[in-house]
Parts: sequence; structure tokens; C-alpha cells
Amino acid sequence: MSSYKSMFRNPYNEAMTLDFYLYHPLKAVEGLILECKFQDGSGSTDEKLHFTVAALKATGKRTILLLMGGGFRPCAVQYCLD
Repeated sequence: MSSYKSMFRNPYNEAMTLDFYLYHPLKAVEGLILECKFQDGSGSTDEKLHFTVAALKATGKRTILLLMGGGFRPCAVQYCLD
């Protein structure tokens, strides 16, 4: 699996590295970003979600943020849903 350096810029004005950027000529003409995060235990991954969400919103594209594992704090998950 390789990441995709996209045309989109993150809040630091660097090229965003996306997990997946999907395009389909009929179903996803505008493109769809699929970003995956995994956290099995306590750690700092959920603390980085604010940056991820801000960067994804700035693209203006439809996005699916997939949070996997049981280590995310409930407030971090709720932040992503808001």
C-alpha cells in the first residue's frame, strides 16, 4: 500500500498525503477521499484528529474518515462526527 501525495494542501501548506483518493466517471466524478486511522490502545492518534479533520474539510471534497480500533476517546470520535 502506498500513500498518495495530493494536490490538496494541509494546514501547514504542505501537500497532503491521502490514504485513498477515489474517482469514478459516473459515481464519484468530483472524487472521494478515504482516510483511515487506527488506534488500538491509548496514545496520541486521537489527539491528531483535529488536524486531520481540518485538512480534510479544507479540500472541499466528499470524505470518509474511517476510525478503527477501540483506543479512540469518545470525545475524539464525537469531534469527527460534528
